[in-house]
Amino acid sequence: LLHRRSDRVVAFTGFEANQGVPFCARHFAGASAHRRKTLIIDANIMRPCLHKQFKLAPAPGLTDLLAGSA
Repeated sequence: LLHRRSDRVVAFTGFEANQGVPFCARHFAGASAHRRKTLIIDANIMRPCLHKQFKLAPAPGLTDLLAGSA
């Protein structure tokens, strides 16, 4: 729930592969993080890739959390 005027939700989506959505999301999150706390979630269930761009381990991920195994 968003209670303050400063809270924002931004979603990046694409209809086809290779549209640069992770690139745009990563750079938007990076720019936003300079001004406020920022959370980025890679919700691409088929081909998650943001963990690679941030050089992080792939698990546990969103699917693990939703399945209750995280």
